[in-house]
Amino acid sequence: SLEALSDEIKGCKHLFLTLNHNKVLTKKISATHIAPESAVKTAFPNINLNEFYYDILEGSEFSLVSICRKEEVDQTISLFTEKNFSIIGFSIGNRTFSKVLPFLKDDNFYTNNGVFKIKDGVVVDWQKDVVESSTYEVNNLQIESNYLMALSEVLTYFGGIDFKESSSLQSNLLKEYHQKRTFKLGLQVG
Repeated sequence: SLEALSDEIKGCKHLFLTLNHNKVLTKKISATHIAPESAVKTAFPNINLNEFYYDILEGSEFSLVSICRKEEVDQTISLFTEKNFSIIGFSIGNRTFSKVLPFLKDDNFYTNNGVFKIKDGVVVDWQKDVVESSTYEVNNLQIESNYLMALSEVLTYFGGIDFKESSSLQSNLLKEYHQKRTFKLGLQVG
């Protein structure tokens, strides 16, 4: 529950959310290096882009397009905000998996929603709903498969967050956090 999380991470100033649950739809398309809107329309031809947030992970010969209704994302962010968490951004689906690739050797990597096949540091395949519990060595750390996406998010955060596929909500969340932080620091000084 959010109450338990709040107790567990007291003093936490901000969070980056990963939405990778049953309300996120992901499709693999056989296209790469195309405009994000075109990729989404290829995966979901009848979609109204005004009703969804989306993220895209490009593999060597395909792209994974993940979508989630804006209403669902906004409600999730509101739940966290009501518990005094500052949300600085979010990702949908598996886009940030690319951040952990430099630390992985060629293999199959299971996450909480599928399996990635990696070759020469590039995603060459992904299969949905193939979930298996495994432990991987990542830069001399033992990481369980259900935490591989979380590690990717941490690397995304520290490597610089790229919001290219998402709406202005992403930059507004980060801007709002910086404004709150500046105001709070100003009150402490004054």
